[in-house]
Amino acid sequence: MSAANPRPASNIIPIREMAYEDLLLVSPGEYQATYVRHQGALVFGCPKVRVDLRLIVHPDIVLSRWYRVSDFRGGRVKASRHSDIVRELSAVTGRRVRCDRIAIGELQGMLVSAAVRTVATDFRQSRLADINKYSSIEKLIGRVIP
Repeated sequence: MSAANPRPASNIIPIREMAYEDLLLVSPGEYQATYVRHQGALVFGCPKVRVDLRLIVHPDIVLSRWYRVSDFRGGRVKASRHSDIVRELSAVTGRRVRCDRIAIGELQGMLVSAAVRTVATDFRQSRLADINKYSSIEKLIGRVIP
C-alpha cells in the first residue's frame, strides 16, 4: 500500500493465519472420547466425512476420524456395507447400521473408546520431521458403559 492509496487492492485475498491447533500431538493409545460434530467434504473429488471427537483426559483437544463414503448430500451419509464407518458405528451402537442411512448423530452423548495414532509419514510414505507429526483417530473401538 502506498500513501496515495490507503486501501488494499480489491483483487487481493487475505490468507487465513495458520492455526497451529490443527496439528495436535498426543501419545498413541486408546482414549475415551465424546462426539463433537461431523461434516462432509470432497477431498480430491472423493466424498469423505470427518467425525470430530473430544478426548476426555484432554478436554481441550479435539481429534478427527476421516471416513471414505459414497455420498453425503442432503444430510444423509451413504457408504458401502463393508466400509469402516459402517463397521465402526455398528460396534459402537451395538446394532447393525444401515449403509444407506448412516446416522452419525447417534454418537451424541455417547462415551466411546477410540484408538489414537501418530501420523509420522506423508502421502508418499516419506518420514515427517518431528515438528510436523500429529495425532488422529485411527479407529472407533466401541462404546464405554460408565
